[in-house]
Amino acid sequence: MPYARIRAFFADSSTSFVLWIPVFIAAGIGCFFLSGGGPPLYVFAILSVLLFAGAAIGWLLRGRLWSQPCGYLLLAIMLMILGALAAHIRVAVLATPILARDMPHVIVHGIVEKIVRYEDGGQHLYIRSPAFSSHKGDTYQSGLEALRIRVRPQWIRDELRIGDKVRLAAGLHSLPAPSMPGGYDYARALWFSGVGGVGYAKAPIEIMASAPNHNFRPRLYQWRLDISARLLAQAGGSTAGTVMVALLTGLRGEIPQYVVTDLRHAGLAHLLAISGLHMGLMVGAIFFASRAAMAALPSLALTLHIKKVAAIVAMAGGLAYLLVSGASLPTVRAFIMAGIVLCAVVLDRRAMTLRLVAVAATVILLIWPESILSVSFQMSFAAVTALIAIYSQFERRMKSWWLGRGWGDKLAFYVLAVLGTTIVAEMALAPITLYHFNILAHYGLLANAIAMPIMVFWVMPCLLMLCLLYPLQMEGVIIPILKFGIEIIISTASWVAGLPGATGVYESPSFITFLIIIFAGLWLCLWRGKARYLGCVVALTVLALLPKKHASDILIGTKGTLYAVRDGTGALEFSPQAARQKRVVRDWVRKAGQEEPAQLVHNNGYRCDNLGCIMNVKGVSVAFTSEMDGMVEDCAKTAVVIASFYVPKELCQQPQLVLGLNDFRQNGSYALWITHTPKGPYHIEWKTVKDTRGDWPWANHRY
Repeated sequence: MPYARIRAFFADSSTSFVLWIPVFIAAGIGCFFLSGGGPPLYVFAILSVLLFAGAAIGWLLRGRLWSQPCGYLLLAIMLMILGALAAHIRVAVLATPILARDMPHVIVHGIVEKIVRYEDGGQHLYIRSPAFSSHKGDTYQSGLEALRIRVRPQWIRDELRIGDKVRLAAGLHSLPAPSMPGGYDYARALWFSGVGGVGYAKAPIEIMASAPNHNFRPRLYQWRLDISARLLAQAGGSTAGTVMVALLTGLRGEIPQYVVTDLRHAGLAHLLAISGLHMGLMVGAIFFASRAAMAALPSLALTLHIKKVAAIVAMAGGLAYLLVSGASLPTVRAFIMAGIVLCAVVLDRRAMTLRLVAVAATVILLIWPESILSVSFQMSFAAVTALIAIYSQFERRMKSWWLGRGWGDKLAFYVLAVLGTTIVAEMALAPITLYHFNILAHYGLLANAIAMPIMVFWVMPCLLMLCLLYPLQMEGVIIPILKFGIEIIISTASWVAGLPGATGVYESPSFITFLIIIFAGLWLCLWRGKARYLGCVVALTVLALLPKKHASDILIGTKGTLYAVRDGTGALEFSPQAARQKRVVRDWVRKAGQEEPAQLVHNNGYRCDNLGCIMNVKGVSVAFTSEMDGMVEDCAKTAVVIASFYVPKELCQQPQLVLGLNDFRQNGSYALWITHTPKGPYHIEWKTVKDTRGDWPWANHRY
């Protein structure tokens, strides 16, 4: 019977359901953030009641319910409700106040909470509890938790430290909106970090008082800055020195941009993000070194269980590395997993399983639900899940093959293992990289085959030695050796990135396509038996039947002066104002899968003069006008009018669509689609940033 088969199917895979706990929690969090502003409070009250009711039913019927398909369905619903509640509580508790309007000139007073340094000498200052001064000299509290202010090198006269009370003239803006409908919302990331506004310094910074900060987090951050400055000075300010500092402290701002680009194009960008690789190597090195040291002392080796003591020492070392490196989400995930592995060593248990990944993901999602939207979270867990899933399939075969083999065979096995690990990780990360960054490194396998052994056997052991020698002020002994290893990795990245066809730029897949691919990957990794391949079959079938994503034909910026039209080849051609808004252009180009912006060419129906441009887009005449003088003519001759000034609607009623500065101020950027239908000549659809962004606390809808 069908029901009996379904029941047998679930019973056969019931032991793997625990692996799906973070998946269902993440689904609930995702539904919350896709709701466009969060459901009303009474909805969450109902969900809370349902959650507790489901838990009570599960407890009362635990002997009969959990072996039934409906039991798994109830569990899945409960976990999704739990995820949505966690996200709602996080947003409600955080409640970061935001700057309501732009302030072109204001005097800011506050305490330096964080400093991010860059290669050009500039800095980003995070000012805690900022206060503003009026033109009369009166100071009043802003009500904000923190501001992020960009400071150019010429405005930095004295060395700033965490806890300094500063005064500076600045121009402030509300949190930035996405550059296009459906684009990345940087305001969300700032809001969750406690930042309510951004700005730039307009004059030198004045240090009003050097107040020592007794709080742990600011003192820890200042310690990281001091370590960074000292090591960078020891390294002579070299490029390898900036990478060395990033690997230890997590401060990557001073790495030259060309190095970051080369590493990304060579498929080696993961080396800069302190995650499982770095934490695993650091903790492993501490574990084996401390165990070997205790084994060399008979008094300790005969009286202590040195393996368990070494695990505790390694856990303490991992915690220290977590704090020094800045405790980013990938590092926290790696530390949780390393801690569980070491606890398993102490308890004589096997720990390197997918359950370990599920525990780490569940902890992070319940504490920081917004991390599901983070690229680092997605990439970190995708890679480690795929690697452990593959390893668990071949673990016994590899162990049996390894025993009794010579050094030559073991070396060959290591090389193949590195290549296999790289292939699995690249395949797991490819959908995420393509969706968020629109770029794939074609020669990542080659670059990792060269760089990974150097990273594992050279750079990370030297980094551990650096940590041991730093308190003794003897780090100068190991830094030249460490620098040389890093320079080899940088040179490898530069060489691979310079090869013909090293990278490919692709258009972003649709959100539905992205979700289907992720679900298929999770099904393949988490399910047991032959049923795991069913996910791939279903995913491929759905992807084949889905209609192809239709990219927008016209993009218009928030002021109406920047616009881009998609030509016959699918590439975006920009207006002459593209050079003035490089960040927006870069975002549009990246999403379009285009390497460099092309200037708007005056052919194929494009006609431009001092008043604007009239162009033919899919047989529809579109006017982009910058002066009121050309408005009457454009309204009479074109079907779509885009103006960079306020347009009274009664002056231009003939075109099908008229957009002016008032529309852009209310709705943000626009994306337009022109489609020809059998019933009429054409149909125009559009989306705005306001439509796709939702009504969230970080979206003040002032564009």
